Amino acid sequence: KCWLSYKDFLEKSFEIFGLGAPIFPEKSFAEKNFHCGFYIDGHELNDILDFRRATAESYFEELKEFTNPVVKFLTSLFRKPIQKHILKKSEPYHAFLNKDKELMKRFFND
Repeated sequence: KCWLSYKDFLEKSFEIFGLGAPIFPEKSFAEKNFHCGFYIDGHELNDILDFRRATAESYFEELKEFTNPVVKFLTSLFRKPIQKHILKKSEPYHAFLNKDKELMKRFFND
């Protein structure tokens, strides 16, 4: 089995889209109970939906193939504002910043 963390997924996607390396602070993403994590029972969902027929490598190759070079260039010009916008959307990061213990229990292991 091949596991791809959300961090790895973002790094590869950002590179393809011209955003450079992600520069998100600690606690920007949930460590548990979130749709971008690992699922112990993911194989059961795959048995129903067959969503794992492609590999991560084939997904990224297809993404590269269909990414417009002009869009990639324009995206690279706005990488910092784009990453800042993504960070603003992070519920785990806001829970961490606001020291919201209830939400932090939902998102983080510690």
